[in-house]
Amino acid sequence: MNDNELDVHALVDGELTAEQKAEAERHVASDAQAQVEYRWVVCIKQLLSCKCRKVEDEECWTKAMKQIAAMDRTKGADRFVEKYAWSFCAIFVIAIATAAFYGPSRTGADLTSGEMASLFTELKPMEGSARPDSVSDLLRSRVGTSPSGLDETMLVIDEVATGMIQGKKAARVTCSDAIGNLMLFVIEDTRAVEGLENPAASGMMTGRLNDLPCVSWREGRFIVILAGDRQIRDLMSTADSMRGL
Repeated sequence: MNDNELDVHALVDGELTAEQKAEAERHVASDAQAQVEYRWVVCIKQLLSCKCRKVEDEECWTKAMKQIAAMDRTKGADRFVEKYAWSFCAIFVIAIATAAFYGPSRTGADLTSGEMASLFTELKPMEGSARPDSVSDLLRSRVGTSPSGLDETMLVIDEVATGMIQGKKAARVTCSDAIGNLMLFVIEDTRAVEGLENPAASGMMTGRLNDLPCVSWREGRFIVILAGDRQIRDLMSTADSMRGL
């Protein structure tokens, strides 16, 4: 892990001085790989905060903290932790997610909370040169469908990631519109999203995904999820446009 990557992690953790923070933000804004790293670290941090339970055994926690403090007093151990801690953390989280949710795909099943976490960790971003001009065409070719009313002229596409979630094709599109940032997910052979609710006869489910407000709807045998830091009613309005309503 180089200094720039360490600065990205420190930026997410709020450990930089004002001058260092400004420099790290300039680096993230100007480097596409750093932007991917920044979003990935944010997703991992949110996943850990959602899934890791509070320590109940205070005595065990105190002993663990003393051991960590002893390691910090050793220069070699401190250097090792500084260089490799985030890498080991990422491998550990991915290993847990893979082990917990490995098994045959469930055609038409609900998308579980574990599979939702995999939308951020398992899908592989596409390089800009490998992306076609039309994201709708890409979604249809890689996953099998695209929101019927998706108007790409109203969106700025930042990243497209595709892959498999429990044997099901899936895609994540990170983009923005006039209001702010959005994430669009398309997953095949999925009936509904676990934990979301239907507040009205709108044909959509609403709730939160990775602590972001989100809405979802069915398109044939596919589920589409739209998430963003805005009011649910605004997400529903954007979703209606993407549905061609």
